[in-house]
Amino acid sequence: MKVLTILGSPRKNSNTAKVLECMAEELAEQGHDVENIAVVDFVINGCMSCFACKNNPDEPDCIQDDEAKFIFEKMIDADAVIISTPLYCWGFSSQIKALIDRSICLVTGFGGPNHKSLVGGKRFALVATSGGPLENNLDLLEKPFDMEMFFLATVNAGHFLVPNCYNAEVDENITPEIIEMAKIFARELVKQ
Repeated sequence: MKVLTILGSPRKNSNTAKVLECMAEELAEQGHDVENIAVVDFVINGCMSCFACKNNPDEPDCIQDDEAKFIFEKMIDADAVIISTPLYCWGFSSQIKALIDRSICLVTGFGGPNHKSLVGGKRFALVATSGGPLENNLDLLEKPFDMEMFFLATVNAGHFLVPNCYNAEVDENITPEIIEMAKIFARELVKQ
């Protein structure tokens, strides 16, 4: 299976990156083709809500000349996608949020009988970390992620949430138990 991981953290050496890296390594060891992308390496502008992307519904089109289309093409080519983010103000990081907002180019006919997505039917999962508790904090990411997966017509493969990561760099709370749980989650993601 082709798996794309998308690191939405502004830092490549972070708690989110560590958890995602463990999942990617586990999937590669299981024989899956894994590609890792860090959105911080790409120029991704915010959506301008111009709907020019709807002029060409068969590809992730946009009038903006940035690198979002490259990432969307990788998502289209993958069988499964892991989107990751640290929690920022009870939401996604701005780096991954720009990409999520731009995903409107992947969908046509939303809300009607012709609802179609260029990533429809693919397995998507969320990995998120936070510097606070799970309840009424990190768990607030679940609903917007679930709604985005409904919009994209994907198979929602679930959430892997790691609270209480208080240090900016890799935290001691990324314990061997958390790493093992991350590996199990990764293996479940690719089960057909």
